[in-house]
Amino acid sequence: MSGGMLSEYCAKLGLSDKVSARADEIFSSCLWRNSWNTAGIIAASIYVAAILGRESRTQKQVAEACRVTQATVSHHFRKIQREESDEK
Repeated sequence: MSGGMLSEYCAKLGLSDKVSARADEIFSSCLWRNSWNTAGIIAASIYVAAILGRESRTQKQVAEACRVTQATVSHHFRKIQREESDEK
């Protein structure tokens, strides 16, 4: 269900299939965190994947496409960053 939404949002933002696949990987790695907002995880995953894929979109663009607030994208982006740095 969420994977379909993720692909739909990536298409809405004009992102490549490669970025969409990367966003899905990031999203999947965050799924076990039940306390996280699913819509926020999707949005932040897209934001991170777009940056990594050199197809950057602003937090505002991602938030609008995913129908969440910019603060939600920012909040979950920081959570993902912390998780990544903790794994290193």
